[in-house]
Amino acid sequence: MSTRTTKRQRLAAARIALRDAQDHHDLIKAQAEHRIIENAGGAKNLGANADDRTRAVTLALANDPAYCAALAALREAQAEVDRMQADVDDAIDQRRKLDRQSRDRASAALEALALLPPDRVPLALVDTTRIAA
Repeated sequence: MSTRTTKRQRLAAARIALRDAQDHHDLIKAQAEHRIIENAGGAKNLGANADDRTRAVTLALANDPAYCAALAALREAQAEVDRMQADVDDAIDQRRKLDRQSRDRASAALEALALLPPDRVPLALVDTTRIAA
């Protein structure tokens, strides 16, 4: 069994890492939001209504180092999945191109054989019952 990893295996590993980064990000974000609300003395002190409070928390998150690091790690994991997916897509496109070229060569060879008179076609490709008649 080969130990060489395929592009699809690397993509799967990148997707697993992305899920881990997403989980870590969600946890860090919840902890940071909790700290922000506690430091403000409660949610009511962040704004008059829900929109004001959401905006205040969003602005405060941008200054939280742990949150910013988790967000950067999440974005890097997302970018890695995008790069791996592009590699897989490129490999699939290349394989399809080679398959089309192979079919084109086979079709051209069959067409060339069809244009030859029966006595010039290699014996293995000739219907000998037709020649005998």
